[in-house]
Amino acid sequence: MPKQKPLTIDQIRSEMEYYSKLKPELVDLLALYRSLFEIESGYLEKMEVSVPELDDEKLAVRLKNNMPLLNTGDIGIDSGVFKDMLSDICGVIAKTNESFEESVEDLLKNPDLKESDGKKTPVLIQNALEFRTEYFTDLAKRIPLNNELMFFIIYHTTNPFIEKASYAYRDRIDYEKWQQPVCPVCGRKPSMAMLTDDDGLRILQCSTCKSWWSYPRKQCAICMTKDEDKLEYFYSTDDEAHLVYICNNCKKYIKTTDKRKLDREIDLDVEDLATIELDFIAKDRGYEPGGRVTFAIGPE
Repeated sequence: MPKQKPLTIDQIRSEMEYYSKLKPELVDLLALYRSLFEIESGYLEKMEVSVPELDDEKLAVRLKNNMPLLNTGDIGIDSGVFKDMLSDICGVIAKTNESFEESVEDLLKNPDLKESDGKKTPVLIQNALEFRTEYFTDLAKRIPLNNELMFFIIYHTTNPFIEKASYAYRDRIDYEKWQQPVCPVCGRKPSMAMLTDDDGLRILQCSTCKSWWSYPRKQCAICMTKDEDKLEYFYSTDDEAHLVYICNNCKKYIKTTDKRKLDREIDLDVEDLATIELDFIAKDRGYEPGGRVTFAIGPE
């Protein structure tokens, strides 16, 4: 399996410029995400997190038993940095629509962002790290704030901390022994897949911590069925580099970039954005995304 080497923010900007020219209809969407990616990249570089110690023996046992290595609720973070990043993300969102301004301001003033009852981590932040969707659904009603927008904001604020935490484990995993449809680090579902230059090896990318892992091509990356009669794929007639693998067992899909057909390095989050039309086609055919897609709202 190829070593994971994320693109720099400059390379990501270049990729977005490439797709903005290729697909003018995506200019506004790509501009929004460029702002978000730049914020996330800036904080990711300077933030510090702590994770539970896991010796080699315990690590091997967890992987052998198909157990992800990290309980995201155990990540230690600087609450002040989280609040600063949340404020910056909200600032970007507020600029997209004036009607959002008051609601995101109320979110930033929410008392659950304050430390209380002797707890080291504010309630809102702990719920974000633990993916407590019911908490944020209720919070969205109380503010009030559009439910999808709430998850969108929390997703983009929280995930960089989980990604940073994943760095402590990525290089310690024997990926040949992990054949599960969830991330070996944090246990979340994949958002995108890639066929690599290495004999078309299929790589899945985690929707949350962005870790990569290899996975069999002739097996559903969501429900794990190996029934080839239920597995299909399609692509646009003028673009064979971007495919959608669909499963008629679970009715889910995952988009896939065939890197062998592209003469450049890629970022799978940008690839996700640039292939939004494939999501519309898949959904029109009755399929749902197996995991989070970049432009959708909230983790699954």
